[in-house]
Amino acid sequence: MASEKVETIVAGNYVEMEREGAATAGDGVGGAAAASGRRRGKLAFITFGFACTPLYFVWEKAIGVHGGAGVLRRAAARLPVVLPIWFLAVIFPFFGPINSTVGSFLVSFTVYIIPAMAHMATFAPAAARENAVEPPPRALGGWPGTFAANCFVVAWVLVVGFGFGGWASTVNFVRQVDTFGLFTKCYQCPPRH
Repeated sequence: MASEKVETIVAGNYVEMEREGAATAGDGVGGAAAASGRRRGKLAFITFGFACTPLYFVWEKAIGVHGGAGVLRRAAARLPVVLPIWFLAVIFPFFGPINSTVGSFLVSFTVYIIPAMAHMATFAPAAARENAVEPPPRALGGWPGTFAANCFVVAWVLVVGFGFGGWASTVNFVRQVDTFGLFTKCYQCPPRH
């Protein structure tokens, strides 16, 4: 029976894997090594564009080509933004495990836990709830439902994002630390025998 190819997005990358035997492929995503380089490149290009667009706008405005400049002029003006980022990517090909570890510990707090706790602390006094510009929706259960939702978010992200995510990314980081190196010729290639 021929195995069926399946496309999915794992950790921001397209991964093409065989349906049969994907779980035993030997890597964390089950067959990422077999992924199409072309698909990964397309997704990385799109992701890079989304991440760098704000930098492009600021840079174009700083050098004065943000107005009616032609496409080629604006593309040439973006080179000083792209080249240092490209150079850093060549130096640090192992940025993914570092980013995952930092993200699991810091993003969990800065994006989810701190805002939810700040909302609860701000609206804990009855006077603050009465003077709120807009009360929470009734479908959520009003203020009690909002506090319950915030408590759930804090608990869930502490356990899943910070706890399990921090553990998994740290284990991944420790397993890969021996493959790290600046300007590596072959990042995470199988060892030569």
